[in-house]
Amino acid sequence: MLWGLTSVLLIIIACGKDDLLNKDIAKSPEPQLPDTPYDYKSTNNAKATLGRVLFYEKALSLNNTVSCGSCHKQTFGFADNTAVSKGLEGLPTARNTSSLLNDNTRRFWDNRAADFDEAVLQPVQNHTEMFIFDLSILPEKLGQRPYYGKLFKDAYGDEVISVERIQRALSFFLGTMNATVNIPLRYSTSPSQFTALEHEGRKLFIGKAKCSGCHTSSTFLSGWSGESQNIGLDIEYKDNGVGTVINREHLYGSFKVPSLLNISRTAPYMHDGRFATLREVIDHYNEGIQPHPNLAFNLRKGHYSDLPLEPGDDPSNPPPIRLGLTEHEKQALEAFLKTMVDQDILTSPRFSDPFRN
Repeated sequence: MLWGLTSVLLIIIACGKDDLLNKDIAKSPEPQLPDTPYDYKSTNNAKATLGRVLFYEKALSLNNTVSCGSCHKQTFGFADNTAVSKGLEGLPTARNTSSLLNDNTRRFWDNRAADFDEAVLQPVQNHTEMFIFDLSILPEKLGQRPYYGKLFKDAYGDEVISVERIQRALSFFLGTMNATVNIPLRYSTSPSQFTALEHEGRKLFIGKAKCSGCHTSSTFLSGWSGESQNIGLDIEYKDNGVGTVINREHLYGSFKVPSLLNISRTAPYMHDGRFATLREVIDHYNEGIQPHPNLAFNLRKGHYSDLPLEPGDDPSNPPPIRLGLTEHEKQALEAFLKTMVDQDILTSPRFSDPFRN
């Protein structure tokens, strides 16, 4: 880690601004775009197209090697298939790359960004991810790509490239991605569409497994109003999540409650990617919740969970719940979770990498 960061700093020291602007510019392929922009069901398909190209544009990183799409991969529900991703110079990211889908609440595991507008340039500036330490470099870098003049003119009416326009286009693209998420009826209101095992898992999700206490809404996909929860991953956390951001000890160990859309594609799970499979996640809630002082009340015995306290339990600090799921019930719950798939968003060319088509 130290060696990787040192190499990044050496890039900055050794290269002047002109060197950073000119590095590998000639090697950039042009995006392959349709003559008529895809229909993003938006007010400005050209702006969404620009945002799509920027999302996969490696010139948004210091050395032109990393894009937003390098970590948020379409095939994996716009998450990554590793515990942590690799950023600039192969440096590991601090947390697991979470999905961008069905994300209409606060952003990042620690909820530090209110919306996509606030979120999109943070990875661009992050020193381990893309490390554009001076955002004023971006318009000049993109201006050397021959295709951006037309893209910005189509989106904004003229060819002016600015940091604000880059930010807005990226945010707009992610907004259209979420606006077009397809949540089939069978996820929620039509149990007859499930297999017997999936239907049993749905009943467990609402009932015995207590998943819907945090994963709310008629579709069960969204998080708990975008709030964070401590789910007892550890007794002492190395990363205190939301509590660190807002400096509140009672929120130490709390992280955003994520969407479950495409959950079968977004492994590994949790903020640090510790669980490789859905079964490991289910096992955690079944018997592995740790008695952290900030553990969510609905994951404790007592009134909020409907699991009674037992003799010897401290009512002022109720212990974690133990669900007691059988092997068959675990299989049913996993089967239900695997129904939460939007296949179109995983394959649609509207959201794919235009530099590879």
